[in-house]
Amino acid sequence: MKNINVKDLHEKIQSGEIKTKFVIDVRTKAENESEKIADTILIPLNELQNKDLDFNKNDSLYIYCATGNRSQIACHLLKTQGFDNCYNVDGGISAWKRQGFEIEKGEKKSVFGFFG
Repeated sequence: MKNINVKDLHEKIQSGEIKTKFVIDVRTKAENESEKIADTILIPLNELQNKDLDFNKNDSLYIYCATGNRSQIACHLLKTQGFDNCYNVDGGISAWKRQGFEIEKGEKKSVFGFFG
């Protein structure tokens, strides 16, 4: 498995070398709705095996989660599906935020919102 640190990922996104459509968030929907790296794709880890991925097997895919654990698992799963160019984003979105890189925050939703 290949790794990429958040500084390199950020630089390559900023330069256009990496398109955000190849950056995949494998956290839960709720985590993604709370905050995410802007314009990235959500494919929760528990859906990864059952989903037909709309990527070429030669595409480089950059996988992140909260801290880097689920993304490592996702990279292994993707490799078994024939995706050999998967990069685990070291430290996940936590490391991204520690570097001060911008995140997209979701709307805070009240659990009582459906009452009214």
